[in-house]
Amino acid sequence: MSKGKQYELLVERLFKQLAPNAEIKQDDYILGKNSNTKRQIDVSIRFQNMGISYLTIIQAKDYSRPADIKVVDEFKSVIEDTLANKGILICNKGFTKKAKEYGKKVGIELLSIHEASDKNWQTLVYIRIKKTIYKIKLDAELGVGWYNNTGKTATLQPDHPPIFSINMKDLFSTPELFRQEVLNKNLWAEIIKGVDITIDLKKISAYVFMHDRFLDPIVGKLTYKYLRTESKNLLVEPDNYLYQVDHITGEGKLHNLILTPTKFDEIVNPHFKSEEYFDQTEPHFEFITIEIINNGYFSFYLSNVQFEIDGPNLPDDNPNMQRINRYSEIGNMIKQGVLRSNT
Repeated sequence: MSKGKQYELLVERLFKQLAPNAEIKQDDYILGKNSNTKRQIDVSIRFQNMGISYLTIIQAKDYSRPADIKVVDEFKSVIEDTLANKGILICNKGFTKKAKEYGKKVGIELLSIHEASDKNWQTLVYIRIKKTIYKIKLDAELGVGWYNNTGKTATLQPDHPPIFSINMKDLFSTPELFRQEVLNKNLWAEIIKGVDITIDLKKISAYVFMHDRFLDPIVGKLTYKYLRTESKNLLVEPDNYLYQVDHITGEGKLHNLILTPTKFDEIVNPHFKSEEYFDQTEPHFEFITIEIINNGYFSFYLSNVQFEIDGPNLPDDNPNMQRINRYSEIGNMIKQGVLRSNT
């Protein structure tokens, strides 16, 4: 396969990720209105918005030098002939000054896309990450009815995170409950201001899973309290990423940051080496941020770039893996109908 075709496929892959609900076709042919000739399009994107159909066409150029104004003008004629709503011209080597000025004037996006793992288009090596760790405390007051509603209760401590359910079918853990009731309801901003947030399990009709059955909580309150904030800068060498440069605005965007489980653990580990251990002359990105919400036994990772973990699963003796296995076991019990509630 030629380098040019590989570059087209790289572009197609990126835009499929950016527009998952659109119809994206590589090596498309569109009949020109004025030329009455089928125009070859490297990548076409079709989608509908409020009943209106839109067409974006993309041409990808794998050149040895920056594309000039002639290339942009030729693409402009293709946009007009195919009646495309938008045109995106991509060149791995960028564009000349005149080409950028012309592209901006006629409304054509001029981009470059690079994949780190491909030697043909590799550019940057390190990812600079600004890590912010928000320390929180979980106070749990949790008592459940025991078996036949005899009034006897059992108390669960925060270091033994329980499993919950709303409908006695779908399961969610304490971290997932935090996401559902705090993050998804925009209450996180209140916590870091020092406002305690309490989740009342009875108000959200949540059951607690214990001793192979769902139990109705007599007392069920989880209170999250803000403790402190820690910050740290890191330089990380990823396994792969896609990088997009807009030559009109000068902005860069990072997509699909792929890390092995070990490297991801290094990022979130408080003992990971700081950037002062690295050669500062190495090329690197400046704009990656990751926020870690941690309360001792679970963490959330929020980032302005999507992370993908590529590699083997956690070992079976890892507590997180044991919890995943327990989820699977409970799910099978639900399917088999062997679980019952205390009601």
